[in-house]
Amino acid sequence: MDKPTYGYAGKQLRISLNNRKVTVENIDPKVLRRYLGGTGYGARILYDELKKGI
Repeated sequence: MDKPTYGYAGKQLRISLNNRKVTVENIDPKVLRRYLGGTGYGARILYDELKKGI
């Protein structure tokens, strides 16, 4: 088993306000190594989730 990555522990909490649903998702360790810190990973999530042109 891979060593946890400090505060992230390899997981993220996704909260849908529309559906009132909460899920815990595993984060690929390769993705965590590619993006340093919360800012880098947060930017990755925004890039993946937002519609083009926003």
